[in-house]
Amino acid sequence: MTLDRPFAAHAASREVAALVPRFSRRGLLAGGGAAIAASIAGGVLLLGGTSYATAVGEVRRVPLDDGSIVAIDTASAIDVRLDKADRQVRLDRGEAWFQVSKD
Repeated sequence: MTLDRPFAAHAASREVAALVPRFSRRGLLAGGGAAIAASIAGGVLLLGGTSYATAVGEVRRVPLDDGSIVAIDTASAIDVRLDKADRQVRLDRGEAWFQVSKD
């Protein structure tokens, strides 16, 4: 009978281990990826701006909805938000030239 006791304790530990939830690495990565995607989508919806960027050696001329024109130099990035009462342009990196239309 002394041999049965360790077996019974081992069986009980297997039952307890079966009740403990296990998280898979794939599930955690998928959940993390979904959270990051939702954060980015929410940020875009809240900010409501349009971003423009150029690669190294590229110069781009962008007409804006208010009639202004932006020339974005090489390796540059801007974020544009236009409202009826306000226009905001943020230069993230690089250089840009503006031809601003009258209100």
